[in-house]
Amino acid sequence: MKEPLFLILTFMLHFLCHGQLSHLEIAAISTHSEIDLDYTEGDTVKHQIFVNQFVPSRNKLLVFLPGTGGRPKDHYSEFCKTAANEGYHAIGLVYKNTTSISGICGTMATTDPLCSENARMEIIYGTNLSEEVEVDTANSILNRLTRLLYYLASNYPAKGWEHYIDVSTMSLHWGNIALAGHSQGGGHAALIARDNIVNRVLFFNCPSDVNLNIPTPLNQPSWFYDTPITPDSCYYAFYHQQNGGPNRLAIYNLFGLGNYGEAVNVDNTSPDYNYTHILYSDSTSFDYDTYINYTCDETPPINPAYNPHSDIIIDCEIPRDVFNNNPYEEVWQYMLINDVSLSITSNQERAAKKETIPIYPNPTSGAIHLTVKDEKLSLSIYSSTGILMGQYFNEKTIDLSDYPMGIYIIDVRLKQGQFSKLVLKN
Repeated sequence: MKEPLFLILTFMLHFLCHGQLSHLEIAAISTHSEIDLDYTEGDTVKHQIFVNQFVPSRNKLLVFLPGTGGRPKDHYSEFCKTAANEGYHAIGLVYKNTTSISGICGTMATTDPLCSENARMEIIYGTNLSEEVEVDTANSILNRLTRLLYYLASNYPAKGWEHYIDVSTMSLHWGNIALAGHSQGGGHAALIARDNIVNRVLFFNCPSDVNLNIPTPLNQPSWFYDTPITPDSCYYAFYHQQNGGPNRLAIYNLFGLGNYGEAVNVDNTSPDYNYTHILYSDSTSFDYDTYINYTCDETPPINPAYNPHSDIIIDCEIPRDVFNNNPYEEVWQYMLINDVSLSITSNQERAAKKETIPIYPNPTSGAIHLTVKDEKLSLSIYSSTGILMGQYFNEKTIDLSDYPMGIYIIDVRLKQGQFSKLVLKN
């Protein structure tokens, strides 16, 4: 009888601890008079703050930056609650996100290679750099976050907010702040992490500012190729294979996430996910029939229904089982708490990891060869714009002689995971 009683007590303790979330909703204008009052369809959009006082505090802050038009309460509360239950102070931040970066800086909109960086920098810091967005200093991400933390530290003393801001100088302690973002928000997180050493960066189907007018590998703006001062060991990504998977994987490798292992399919792998920093879900492996596949604009839901850009993170689109459980919660938990010391860290180890599956020669004018032990593999070749050019199964030598000159994304799927590399055909 002791074992069932122990299990019951453990369950009750878990329920009590995870049911004691402190939740605040604070309008941005409440933190400073120069900040705008935010409205969406007549309702005030408010910062969402979550803290669980019944779990040990990590003394780390999680700031979630929504995607275009996204609202913290309606779309991203579940992730923030998960962060709070893992010991974070968690904030879903309201910022000026109604302008689509891809809409103003995409291929059909501009030939300016600095468009996305200037627009994002104005949204982040309020500096007048872009004609396409209008964000002053008071309404910048930086000021809104600073003012909110000052408000929380002043009104809720001894609640741990002092770990994230020096109230005397109004300066943020970036080293104690983790940034997470979906879509547009993840791009802002990446730029902030380029210029500030933050604790952690979590990407959800982002970043990507593709513009075919930009003559760079992957057609991304120049800031994607800058070296961030936040170490690559601090970055994690979760994406959906059907939402530009090969391109996203190439971008994550560009940011250095591939230094910590190959991409892992979470649909058929359990934590610890081989301690990788790149995780994905795939409609060909996710069992949609086991879940109620909600959508934000359809009632009742249809099966199978999924939005590959949103269903791994947005509240109203997350699949749920019959007990209302979220299949991606353990992925979120892993991204929030995985100890980077368990990952490859030395330059020598990183180099060794990269060389375990070489593709050669690169550049090539003809065939490429893969050195892999697996007999079963699938290989897809995409153009730099994401167009599927060819698929091969269980072949380790691929003839590219008939392919036009250019840069190609070689996407390889093995039993233990997925990886991609760029190959130049000359």
